[in-house]
Amino acid sequence: MERIEWDEAMSVGCVALDRQHRTLFSLYNDLVDRLGGLGADNTQPSSAEILEKLIDYINVHFEYEEDLLSAAGYPDLALHQDQHETFIKKVLAAQATLSADFISDQWQDFGSFLGHWLLGHVMVVDKLYSSCLERAALPVSG
Repeated sequence: MERIEWDEAMSVGCVALDRQHRTLFSLYNDLVDRLGGLGADNTQPSSAEILEKLIDYINVHFEYEEDLLSAAGYPDLALHQDQHETFIKKVLAAQATLSADFISDQWQDFGSFLGHWLLGHVMVVDKLYSSCLERAALPVSG
């Protein structure tokens, strides 16, 4: 598992969504650090606690992003929502099987899946809506 460092090439052209993507990567990086043994003392959150925080933020982000895409009239919104839903189901299923803070191959495999999905989704799938958001010129906050 490798950390994901923000790069302007990841920008989707919307300041609010870029900020949220940076936060997602930061939370993911917290999990990578924990699984790599950094911050493994008792004062740091467990892997399970970090994952819970990440899942909560993913849900907030997906809702915001989908609302914005709906307001912009994004033609592939249903497909985008399906991808989000499928991802959340996989993450929740994995969360249910992972032990609270046991650093294992299972956690490593899950972390790799999570990082690859997040990075791929932002760099490929989310980039597809950039021109739609630009054309819509919506006032954006968040």
